[in-house]
Amino acid sequence: MENKFLKQYYSIFIKPHLWKQIKSLAYLLIFTAAAVISPLIIKYIIDIGIGEKRLDLLYYLLLALFLDGIVMIIFYYLNTMECLKIGQSVVLNLKKLAFNNISNYNSKFFSKYKSSEIMYILGNEVESAKEIGVTMFSQLLINVSKVIGFLVILFNLSYQITISYTILIVAFTFLQKRFGKVVKDRFRKLNAENGELYSIIQEYVSKAQAIITFNVADFFLKRYESKQQQYFKKEYDYRLTNVFNQLIVVIVSVIGYMIVFGLGGVYVAKNIITIGSLFSINIYVQRLYESITGASNCYIEFQKMKVNMQRIFSIIDDENRVAYGDVKKDICGNIQLKEFGLSFDDLTLFKDYNLSIKQGDKVAFLGDNGSGKTSLINTLLRTVPYSGGNILIDGEKIENYNSEAFRSSVVGVSQKTFIFSGTIKENIIFSNTDVNEDQIYEVLKKVLLYEDVLKMKDGLNTVIGEKGIALSGGQAQKIALARLFFINPSVIILDEPTSALDAKAEEIVCDNIFNHFKKNTIIFITHRKYVLKYATKIVNLTPDLAFEECI
Repeated sequence: MENKFLKQYYSIFIKPHLWKQIKSLAYLLIFTAAAVISPLIIKYIIDIGIGEKRLDLLYYLLLALFLDGIVMIIFYYLNTMECLKIGQSVVLNLKKLAFNNISNYNSKFFSKYKSSEIMYILGNEVESAKEIGVTMFSQLLINVSKVIGFLVILFNLSYQITISYTILIVAFTFLQKRFGKVVKDRFRKLNAENGELYSIIQEYVSKAQAIITFNVADFFLKRYESKQQQYFKKEYDYRLTNVFNQLIVVIVSVIGYMIVFGLGGVYVAKNIITIGSLFSINIYVQRLYESITGASNCYIEFQKMKVNMQRIFSIIDDENRVAYGDVKKDICGNIQLKEFGLSFDDLTLFKDYNLSIKQGDKVAFLGDNGSGKTSLINTLLRTVPYSGGNILIDGEKIENYNSEAFRSSVVGVSQKTFIFSGTIKENIIFSNTDVNEDQIYEVLKKVLLYEDVLKMKDGLNTVIGEKGIALSGGQAQKIALARLFFINPSVIILDEPTSALDAKAEEIVCDNIFNHFKKNTIIFITHRKYVLKYATKIVNLTPDLAFEECI
């Protein structure tokens, strides 16, 4: 598990940004060198400039201290900006990878994760992983470098104080490691609880009107309160761990001061070290402590980041993905189901079924609710995996086609319409720049949306979706159907896409669609008998879950 995480960390945070990471590390090294030098300059200011009253040298030493500070500021800024660029790139790459993979997952993935949980992971947890991951590697190296540098200088100033303080810090580091495991476990539980809480909130907000209509708001409120209390308990445990960790830090800090000023005071009184040396030792000890705690905190942050990355990669690397092949040939639209099987857990919908659909056929599937019509067409769309037999398209197994060849040729429109926040034009043609507005208006006439768009103030540029005007269910379905005319897929699969239209409008729209796509294979589900007139083949799903074919 540890090796897997390290490989993931390297592939995301280091390898793609190696040059930027090297620059960031170089900036930090210069910053560290300046931080190591400054206490020595202060020692000389106290012992020589002030102690020996060498005012001429004092001015030079003060200038050197000032320039040292300027160097620290400049290179800290450069490192911060470099880390920001790396972090932005990491977030973009992670989310692009997630989006690409999610688009290739089947229904089992979406039954495993709630949409709100996916949103939370891709939002909050990616950001959290970025904040830790971008700086963790360089900070660890720099803190280790600082520790070595500070110990070398401290040993030269007073090896007795250095050895005593090092023993204290080793004991502290051991305790931090023990706490790191506890932090990881409690952070994982807190994160999981927070994700579930986010899911409840998102679910309520997205379905608020339906909840109010059914008068069940109190039920959701009690559910939310219960989950919030569970979150508070996990948060309390996590915060308590951090408080104990901070108490150890304070105790170690106090004991450290006692060692430095106790032993240091004795050595100054015996003229073993100078006051300037004691002052410098105190600064170095503080910075040594900060560097060791910084390196130790990297370990704790490392444990937290492992939790984040495990949840992120549970989304990115889920096993329930659609397998594609290398076949790139154009699809004509001949479909065969050979000994086809489809089952969910203990429920078998289809077993050893054979069906042949020729290019240009218009095939209607009929059946009661729960008879498997939608599951079957979702299998043809590859969003639901089938359990037996083969599906052939133009004689080739469906899984042998590559993603682009299949997705550009087999397109589905369901009654649950997908409308995103954007203009009407964008919702119809997406990024297709080869289409002009006249062509769009011609299509809008075919789906009976032309008059509605003309009445809108901004026409095709009217913003719809979450941040725009609200559309009726029928208008949304017309936009989804309009997309087909610009995609022109070989196989069109329709799952009651005109259910929100009135009978007259539905007949006109269906007539225009079936006439336009005469050469295309169309598979459709409908509960309206008059739509069956467009079918060249009707497949009726009977109550005993067998097929009956009627011409």
